[in-house]
Amino acid sequence: MISAIRWKRVMAAVLSLCLITATIPLLPGEGFLAMAAAKEKLIQAGSGGIANPAKPASKNAAWSGEYLYFGEYYQGNATDKEPIKWKVLDNGKKNSLSSENGCMLLLSDQVVDCVQFNENSVEGNEWKDSNLLKWLNSDGFSGFYTSGGFLKTAFQESEQGAIWNSNGSKSDDTYGWYTNPAIGGNKIFCLTAADINNEKYGFYNANGAAQSRKQTVTTYAKGQGANSAGVWWLRSASTTEANFAAIVDFDGEVAIGNVHSNDVGAAPAFNLNLSSVLFTSAAEGSKSSTFKKVATNGSITEWKATLSDKNSMSGSAGVSGKGVSGNTVTLTKGYPAAALTIRHPALQSFGSANYTNVTAALTDSRGEILYYGSINSNKTATSSSLTIPAGLPLGTYTLKIYGEQWNGDKRTDYATGTPYTINLNVKEQETTVPKPKAAPPATPKVKGSVTYNSAKVTWKKVKGAAGYQVYRATKNGKYKKVKTTKATSWTNKKLTTGQSYYYKVRAYKNQGGKNLYSNFSKRLKAVPRTKAPSYKLTAGKKKIRISWKKVHGADGYRIYRAKSKNGKYKQIKDSRSKLRRYTSICLTSHHRYYYKVRSYRIVKGKKVYSPYSTVKSVRTK
Repeated sequence: MISAIRWKRVMAAVLSLCLITATIPLLPGEGFLAMAAAKEKLIQAGSGGIANPAKPASKNAAWSGEYLYFGEYYQGNATDKEPIKWKVLDNGKKNSLSSENGCMLLLSDQVVDCVQFNENSVEGNEWKDSNLLKWLNSDGFSGFYTSGGFLKTAFQESEQGAIWNSNGSKSDDTYGWYTNPAIGGNKIFCLTAADINNEKYGFYNANGAAQSRKQTVTTYAKGQGANSAGVWWLRSASTTEANFAAIVDFDGEVAIGNVHSNDVGAAPAFNLNLSSVLFTSAAEGSKSSTFKKVATNGSITEWKATLSDKNSMSGSAGVSGKGVSGNTVTLTKGYPAAALTIRHPALQSFGSANYTNVTAALTDSRGEILYYGSINSNKTATSSSLTIPAGLPLGTYTLKIYGEQWNGDKRTDYATGTPYTINLNVKEQETTVPKPKAAPPATPKVKGSVTYNSAKVTWKKVKGAAGYQVYRATKNGKYKKVKTTKATSWTNKKLTTGQSYYYKVRAYKNQGGKNLYSNFSKRLKAVPRTKAPSYKLTAGKKKIRISWKKVHGADGYRIYRAKSKNGKYKQIKDSRSKLRRYTSICLTSHHRYYYKVRSYRIVKGKKVYSPYSTVKSVRTK
C-alpha cells in the first residue's frame, strides 16, 4: 500500500461505463491505425510512418503502440541526461480530449520525476493553479524539485519551439467524479481521467485496473521520492474531495490522492507541432553517411525526429551536370547514373547553427523519400557531388539539399527549414511525330431568347473558329442557311407570334483554302410571344385594384383570380384598355385573394398568350 498518499478509489462501475461510452464513441467504420507495416523505411517524410496505438483487447493487455525519442532527462542517475522515450498516443488525427489538430500527442513512457500537485492542501486541486503545472513548464514553481523545472531541463530551445501551446479539453468538462480541465495554453501537461480511458490513445476503456495505464518508474524518479510501484498524477481534480486530484495507481486504476502527497510521480505529456517535423527516422542507425537508397526494416516502433529551423540552404545555390537547365534536371528513360555538382552555402556560414552534414533527399511525386544521406561533412565546403542512380521509373521527382545537425541515435536532429530544391524529370525519349491532320472546330453551344416578333440565338466563342453559319427551319420545313457571321449571336426579326422556329449553328475555320466545319449544334426551338406583364395589387375596402405595365406587342391582357394560391383561378377580366388597370369590387372584407395576369397578341384572329405572371396576393380591408 502507498503509505504517503491518502487516496480513494471512487469510480462507480455503472456510471463510469456509461460515461465512457458516451464520452468516447467509436464512429461506424472508424478503427485504429494498424501497427507498423511488415517493412518500413528507416527514414520518412514528416511523421506519416508512425501509427496510432492499438486498441487493448482486455484489461490485462499492455499498452501497444509506437514511440518517439525527444529531449533528454535524468533517468539512471542525477548527473547524466538520457534521451526520453515517449508513447505516441495520437499522430495528428485529433482524437479529441488532449489532442490538438496537426500535432502528435506524446506521453512519457515512464514516470520521470516526483513532484507534489501542490505544496499544501490550502492551494487546492485546480490544475491551472497547481505547482505541478508550474514545474512542468519551468514557470515559477516552488519546492525543492529538479532545478529549472521539466521543460527547460528536458528540451533544447529548438525542441521547446516545436512543442505546441495546448488547450485541449474545455475547462467545464467533467468525467464521472473528475474534472476534465483545459490545458490552458501550456506546453507540458498531465493527462486527464478521460484521456486514460480513451481507446484511441491505446488505453483500456473500463472501470478498475488496466495494464495499459501502468507506468514504470525511472531510477532517478525513485531517488526523488516517487513510489516504485508507479503511481502518477493526472490533471483532473476530484469533484467530491476538495484537496484531492486524480492519479493512476500501481495497478492502472484511476484513484485520487491528496494534492500534497509526496510520492506520486509525474508522467508529462505534450503535443508536438508536426509542421516542425521534417523527417522521422528509426531511433537507431537511420542516418546514412552516403547518399543511397533508403533501407527498409521489419516493424519499426521506435523513432526519432529531425526538426526544421528557420535557416535556408537555397542562398547562392545552383546545380550543374547532364540534363540541367536552371534548377531542373531532365533525364530520358534508360539513362545511366547522372553525376551532379551542387553549389550551396558552407555549413559554417550559418553561425550558431551547428550543422554537421550536407544531406540530400530524393522524393517521388507523393513525397516518399527514396534516397537519402550525407553528401558532404566538410563545414567549409561550398559545393558537393551527388549521383542520381540509374533506373528511376518515368515520372517527376524532387531532390532537396539540407544542412543538418546530426546528434546521434535517439536524439533530435535539426535541419535547414528551407532546402535547396531541384526538380528532376525522367521522360520517354523524344521521337518525331507526324503532324496530325487539322481538326475541325468544336461544336458551338447555343441558347436563345424571344420577343413577340423576333428570336435571338447566341453561342459561346469557339477556339480557332473563323466564323459561324446559322440554319433555320419551321416545324415541317427543311433547314436553310439564313446567316453567316463572325459574331457570337444573331437576331431573326419580323417573325410571326406563336409560330415555332428551329435553329442550329455550326462553326468553321479555313485550312489550306478550304473550310473545315464543326458538327451542328443541338436544335434550338423558339416561339415568339409577348412577355408576362409586371403588375401590382392595391387593397381597398371590399375591393382590390390591379394595375400593370404595358407589354410591347400585346393587344390585350387577361386577369385571373383565386381564393387560395393553389386554388382554381377564374378569368375576371379581358382588358384591351390603354389605362391598364382594373378594380375588383364587392369582395369579402379582410380576405386574401390571389391574382395572376397574362398578355396576348392577336394573330389571324386568334389570341397567342404569354406565360402567366408570378402569382401575387393581397388582403382586402
